[in-house]
Amino acid sequence: MVKKSKLMFIFVSLTIFSILFTNLSRFTFGAINNISLNLELNNISYDEYATVDGTFDNATSFEIDLPQSGWTAEHLDFNFSNIKLEREELTVEDQAYESISLYYTNTQIKDLLLYVQLNLEVRTELFGIYIYGKTFISPENITFQIQGFDSTNLIPNGTLYKSINLNMNTTEGWFLQDFSSDSVVLERGNYSLVINATERITSINNIYILRWYHNGAVAPLTSGLHSGMYKKIGPSSFTWDKLNNTFLYRTIQKYDKTFFPEEISMNATINGNTYSISNNSIVGLGDLSISCDFFLLNDKINIEISNVEFLLIKFSVHYSVSLHRTRNSTSTLTIRENSDITWDLTFSTNRAGYSLFEVNFDYSQFYWYNFSLFRNGIKINIDPSINITNNVIFFYNDSFIEDSLNWRFEASSHQVNELLGLSFPITLETIEIGMDLEFSVSAPQGNITVIVINSNGLEKNRSVFEHTSGTYEYDYQIPSNAYTGLWEVLIFWNNLTHAASRSQTFNVTLPITPEVPETPNGTSGIDPAVLIGTVVAIFGSIILGASGYQGYRIMKRRFDEKKKKLLNVFGDIMNIKYLIVSEKTSGLNLYEKKIGTGKQDALLISGYLNAISKFEIAFTESDSLSQSIKLEYQDSKILISDFKGFRITLIMKKNPSKYIIDSIKSLSYEIDRDYGKAFKNFDGTTSPFKGLGPLIEKNLRLYLIHPFQISELKLEDITIFEKPILNRARELLQTMKHFYIVHLIPENMWNYRNLKIVLKLIDKGIFVPDSSSKGEIVK
Repeated sequence: MVKKSKLMFIFVSLTIFSILFTNLSRFTFGAINNISLNLELNNISYDEYATVDGTFDNATSFEIDLPQSGWTAEHLDFNFSNIKLEREELTVEDQAYESISLYYTNTQIKDLLLYVQLNLEVRTELFGIYIYGKTFISPENITFQIQGFDSTNLIPNGTLYKSINLNMNTTEGWFLQDFSSDSVVLERGNYSLVINATERITSINNIYILRWYHNGAVAPLTSGLHSGMYKKIGPSSFTWDKLNNTFLYRTIQKYDKTFFPEEISMNATINGNTYSISNNSIVGLGDLSISCDFFLLNDKINIEISNVEFLLIKFSVHYSVSLHRTRNSTSTLTIRENSDITWDLTFSTNRAGYSLFEVNFDYSQFYWYNFSLFRNGIKINIDPSINITNNVIFFYNDSFIEDSLNWRFEASSHQVNELLGLSFPITLETIEIGMDLEFSVSAPQGNITVIVINSNGLEKNRSVFEHTSGTYEYDYQIPSNAYTGLWEVLIFWNNLTHAASRSQTFNVTLPITPEVPETPNGTSGIDPAVLIGTVVAIFGSIILGASGYQGYRIMKRRFDEKKKKLLNVFGDIMNIKYLIVSEKTSGLNLYEKKIGTGKQDALLISGYLNAISKFEIAFTESDSLSQSIKLEYQDSKILISDFKGFRITLIMKKNPSKYIIDSIKSLSYEIDRDYGKAFKNFDGTTSPFKGLGPLIEKNLRLYLIHPFQISELKLEDITIFEKPILNRARELLQTMKHFYIVHLIPENMWNYRNLKIVLKLIDKGIFVPDSSSKGEIVK
């Protein structure tokens, strides 16, 4: 007997240990798997700053070359020096009124030369003179000269400063007398520009040689100049002179003068914008400083220097361009359950061609700590060339020991699990194969990843979606071929700066059907002691497992009830033919909706119902309770619900389920909450009840009978479970202008899971009511 008692004790102990071991293993599962989530992020940015500088000499148009494109020019500085006149083209007279000709009448009467006064106010270097005229014959043996000027007689004085062959042809126009290769420098004073035909030899009489046009003394551009002709008649000669009757000419010249830039209105045109160059305190110096925001599409900055005087100037300029650009690193975010977040960022820099180069990495929004920095794969220490101040890492110019560098930055941050909330509809301890794993995740805007791990430690499902805000409902059906045992669901959330994780374990089981052993003829053939020991062992097991099993049975019953209710409510909605809300005393309809193609008249039906409710139906108890009755009329089933001052009537094709009665009761309380006072004071006016329709449609989900369209704006939020139903909706839209929910899934496949998916697609805004349907409802 003692031996049997010991055996029974050992059996009970083993049973209890087995149960305890099973429960303890649940709490270590997550730690054993230690699953992490690696996310690639391409939007963690850093800022590069660079400076390009250099010098240009004597160039009014130049380009600043950048080693790379894609920068924004934030500041441009130009320092000008030695601003002097290079050359200018000065128009003395250009108004052609008439001309004076050189003319040979015979060998005795000759026009020998034409001249015009040249007045120089400063020492000037001349490179050429434009004159306006034409020739009639070849200008051979005719010269263009610069002579001195007799200020007493107002004629050339014969002193020769420059003489070249005349450049002119038979087409009237401006002709350059070019001596730029051998310019002439003249001191301040008066000189003469001369066309000299004295050396021309001809025996032909009555011949025109050339014409030089003048202004005819009409409003000269430059006043006070003398022009004239030298003429020979036989042995005698004479000269005539006219004031302000100026021959047309322009000078190409320069004079030794240094300018302030504002004196000649000196400008710089950069990227199509023109800026004035400011004076420095010293003549010949100027400055231009621009704070700008030029996004550079190419690797050049084009600059044009000009002045409104159109002077040809020379100068030196030193430039400095401050550049900035924001770049994205290649980043990996690692989230591991019960551990801090690991950030791993890589980026490359290239400072080739920049006189200064810096990188700033602002991580103030990330709350990082425990930094490690690698340069070309080698870990480096933080030194003065790489400074960390106020959550910003500064890579100074001295950090870039080579032009091209690869950087890697590692850091950690704490999880913010308080931002991630989980809500399970029931105590999640045991789930039967084939049942749905359901829970909701609440979190701020970001990305949510849900991973389901089976009892073998293998990933069975992964859902990744962008979360806007509020709560996300998750639904996953445990496959029919799933392994039993302890499973785990892991939830990861992240945005650009933070991350969080949660996990939950649950036991997946086969359906449990307790069996009662049958013993023929009572207990004959069984040792009573053994039987007692077995009963004690079983009783001990039951005591330890009863709560879990009972919880499972309650959970399964509630879950089955939930599925049954959703399916029946949806079936009831599709079963409705007419819905009427009326004021109970007058029978006046305040809201009605006809569904389908039936010909019933709502007024006749409501009148009939009002009559029979008064004469044949006695509602009992207090008017403060919602009371419902069911009737049959022709081929319809009628559900009437009275509550205080109003009546809700449903005319249906088939008998309604008990769930619609509960829904009507709930609707009655909401109507009374919002419109009870209006019903109590009803005077026949319907305007106080304008919002009654939306309240009814929302409460009873009548929106499910309306036509729908697909919103293309939300399609990135699709899960693999939702794609088949979405594709079915697309097929319907190929032949129809809209689709109805009832047509999405074959009748034999309308189940809880599919209906949940449809409702989720509506909640996400992917299936949206068709606003162009003009009140159409499902047929």
